[in-house]
Amino acid sequence: MDWSVPAADQRDPEHWHQRAEEAREIARFMTDMPDKAAMLEIAERYERLAERAIKRLAQGLAPRP
Repeated sequence: MDWSVPAADQRDPEHWHQRAEEAREIARFMTDMPDKAAMLEIAERYERLAERAIKRLAQGLAPRP
């Protein structure tokens, strides 16, 4: 399985927000608390990647098509 993220997606904040939402949705159905906490941490890290992408856009480093 290829887990790499295309470069254009890496620079797209919406991509990372979407991944964060997917992780939160998975966590919502988890019952094991350590696993759920880990999934929510993953969601938070995706949000941080989105923030970095937003900063890059503000600096004029827009996503390439």
